[in-house]
Amino acid sequence: MMVKRITITGSTMCGRNLEEKRVIAEQLKEKVWPALEKGHCKPIIYATYPLEEIAKAHECLDTGTHIGKVVIPM
Repeated sequence: MMVKRITITGSTMCGRNLEEKRVIAEQLKEKVWPALEKGHCKPIIYATYPLEEIAKAHECLDTGTHIGKVVIPM
C-alpha cells in the first residue's frame, strides 16, 4: 500500500440509502475481500490494551495521534 501511496478511509454509511449500501457491500465483497483473504491488506496495530486499561485506550484514541488500530482483546 505504501508503494502505491494508497489511503483507506472508513465510513459509517448512515447517510446512504439501502440501494447505495447494497452496491457498496457487493463491491467490497468482489474487490476488497479477496485481497484481505490473501493477506495483501493487513491492519496496522498501534497499541493493545487489556480490558482493565480501557481508559488508557480511550485516552490514546482521544489524542488523535495514533496511526492504526487500538486493540482491546476480549
